Amino acid sequence: VPPGGPGGASPTGGYGGPPPGGGGKRNLLPMLIGIVAGVLVLGLGACATTGPQTPEDEVRARATGRWNALIAKDRERAYQYLAPTVRANLSFERFREAHGDTLAKAVRVREIECESATCTVRVALDAESFIPGTRGTMLTTVHQETWVRQDGQWWFNLGG
Repeated sequence: VPPGGPGGASPTGGYGGPPPGGGGKRNLLPMLIGIVAGVLVLGLGACATTGPQTPEDEVRARATGRWNALIAKDRERAYQYLAPTVRANLSFERFREAHGDTLAKAVRVREIECESATCTVRVALDAESFIPGTRGTMLTTVHQETWVRQDGQWWFNLGG
């Protein structure tokens, strides 16, 4: 015979619900405390990772993003990293024509030195060799570039 008699109804009017007298409320309190604690931990963790970034952190992220766009052959996205003053004098069509596919397969920012509104960045580019006898060997070259701060954002300064 089901709980509550032959009709299957429990004393609370449902099937398998908490016992009469509010016993279910006591079981909810620890669960609610756990949920609130979890939300607080996640929230505080997010605050710790979204604090103010240094110019070097910002430039590292932007330089890596620009090279990842070039590696992915996404010239439109790579063009958007150019300083506004550069884009004002260089159309996307001319940029696309002048910047063919890169041979790089991976990028690592090695060093960043910032002074005021200019940063010098040294990036290591890994590319597969195409020289006979060394094909398949990964070669690393180091490239230096300049980033400038304009209108509150860091931009790649082509030719800088």
